[in-house]
Formats: sequence, structure tokens, C-alpha cells
Amino acid sequence: MKTFKFTAIIEGDRDGYYAYCPELKGCQTQGDTVEDALANLREAAELYIETLSPDELEALAAAPKTILSTSLELTHAQTAAADSAGSGTPLAGGWLRPRPFQR
Repeated sequence: MKTFKFTAIIEGDRDGYYAYCPELKGCQTQGDTVEDALANLREAAELYIETLSPDELEALAAAPKTILSTSLELTHAQTAAADSAGSGTPLAGGWLRPRPFQR
């Protein structure tokens, strides 16, 4: 029996929690609480591993992994002029305006 250790990413919003393992493409689930999402992810990962061939299991165990996590803080000053300009793509908190391509 082989033990694997995977990264569990859990994101929460007003609808509940979304969880996934980046190392296991397509292995994702959800839950009403963090605990539910993590339990569901454990079950999904176990089922995912059961579907792999011996060669795929070996490749998964040998695969190097680099997963970085940090926080990103942004300050955005929304102005009335930017809101009334009307061109661009609306985003939460402001507008994204395409820039011309420059070489």
C-alpha cells in the first residue's frame, strides 16, 4: 500500500465551499462546510487514484510539484470618470480597458 500526499485547495463563498487537488486533474468537489468539502475531496481523490493504471500511479508519485500560495492585496480607487467612460469590460470594482498592442 502506498501513501500519497496531495495539496487540497478549498475556496469559500456565500454558496459553500469548492475544493480540488491541483495534482489530480479534474478532481474537484464541493461542500456546505470546510469539513464537508475536505471529506468529499478525500473521497474523490481516493476514487480518482483507484482509476489509475500502475504506470500512472508511478508517474504521479514521481512527478515533481511546486504549488505556491500567497495573498495578493490590491488597492483600487474607482472614480466617477472611469465609470462614465463606458468603454471597456465591466469588472467587480471597476473597468478593464484594452490597451493597443505595442512592440
